Amino acid sequence: MVRIYALIDPRNRLPFYVGSTNRLLSKRLAGHLCYTSINIPSSSLAEQTSRERLLLVNEILNEGMRPIIKTLFVTNEVMASKC
Repeated sequence: MVRIYALIDPRNRLPFYVGSTNRLLSKRLAGHLCYTSINIPSSSLAEQTSRERLLLVNEILNEGMRPIIKTLFVTNEVMASKC
């Protein structure tokens, strides 16, 4: 089972990231929170997007909040490999 989920900024209730996982959402959110201290160079578009997401998560955490994680839909389809 694969969950498509959104990370939502609790300050304005707007989604800022959509991802997929076969793990529990609580564990996936913990994974996003773990990586907030990693310095990612911004040489490619994917790396810039990751860096922007991490900066936004850090901003939210610094304000004493946590991103909201919400299931958008669930599928039994096999996840495609990431490009």
